[in-house]
Amino acid sequence: MLEDLGKRLVAFVPFAAIALRDIIAGTWTVALVVLHVRPLRSQASSRCLWAIAPPSGSPSRHS
Repeated sequence: MLEDLGKRLVAFVPFAAIALRDIIAGTWTVALVVLHVRPLRSQASSRCLWAIAPPSGSPSRHS
């Protein structure tokens, strides 16, 4: 049972590091957009725009 716990802890460290990196990068991007330092549709934020608005040409959920 302790072997399994050790394996899980070893696997959790990279997962937590990558999750923390993504959270910090996303927070930084949002802060720059809110402060009008970076436009909303810049290259850095274009990969996340699907969460904000549907791609052009696709039907809207509100129609």
